Amino acid sequence: MDYDVFKEVVKESIKDYMPKKFVHYNVDVKPVQKVNGTLDGLYMQMKETGKEGMAAAPVLYLQELYEDYKSTGDLKGTLETAAMRLLEGMEHAQEMAGIAFSEPETKLVLSLINTEQNRELLKDVPNRPFQDLSIVCRYVTSMDQSVVSSVLVNDRIAGSMGLSEEKMFQMAKENTKKIMPPKVADMADILKGMLMEEGIPEEDVGIILGKTPASFPMYVVTNSCQINGAVSMVFEDTLHGLAEETGKDLYILPSSIHEVIAVPADIGSSEILAEMVEEVNLGQVPLNERLSNQVYYYEKEQRRLSMAADISAKRLDGTAPEKPKNHEKKQR
Repeated sequence: MDYDVFKEVVKESIKDYMPKKFVHYNVDVKPVQKVNGTLDGLYMQMKETGKEGMAAAPVLYLQELYEDYKSTGDLKGTLETAAMRLLEGMEHAQEMAGIAFSEPETKLVLSLINTEQNRELLKDVPNRPFQDLSIVCRYVTSMDQSVVSSVLVNDRIAGSMGLSEEKMFQMAKENTKKIMPPKVADMADILKGMLMEEGIPEEDVGIILGKTPASFPMYVVTNSCQINGAVSMVFEDTLHGLAEETGKDLYILPSSIHEVIAVPADIGSSEILAEMVEEVNLGQVPLNERLSNQVYYYEKEQRRLSMAADISAKRLDGTAPEKPKNHEKKQR
């Protein structure tokens, strides 16, 4: 079945796969603004007695569920999976409803998203311009060595913290450096580590990498968590330290929201690099993780970052850019 039919089937049938106590819950499908796009969110909620609106509820993204269905062709199994996700989500939603967004000085961090792709989202999200990107804040709800959970700070959340925007962004900047400090790694070292994790002896790894043609040095700029690490390029001293180490200006290639790739600026044309970035984005990077189709240039002596080539007229989803509307919220 096509997506529109699938969406209606899930909406009408999902309660049949839930425990009986959910029979009186309401099921609704609404568009949800996410980073880099809008998804259809299915909500299952019970109206609160004597109150307007709904209690905290989880959301199930139907486009993602449809991909599961297409890969298996098993509608019953897909609905069972959806019901399980909703039950798990209800637990998480209750936890999120109890978050007071306290201790922002230890919970707020910075992140980068694409401005053009997120025009609608940014209307209700405090942000700062950075090249063709926007710096936003996220509130970390949980964090360990391998997983970081966070929520995007919108106007409502920002208001609940009682901070001025200037104070909020300054707090997030300082805390980002503390709990998610910038990290720069040589791509060759990363490949070596990946091969050794696969159980390949170090001496064999050296042979394998030795047979790989060396084109030019590449460096991964991210953070200690490797999550939303592309924002590390906002910290100019990170790029300057790498430029000083290599003795050259740098091209910065946005790999994803999690990392960028730095290469010596004498390797070739920025236009060709930008075309390569766009091709990789459209073909290999999930839409919700794409950062930009552009390439940036870091000048070591001037300690300045700029866009090296603004050749792409496409958004991250491959469509033509929207024309700005007069009522759009300005970046602040």
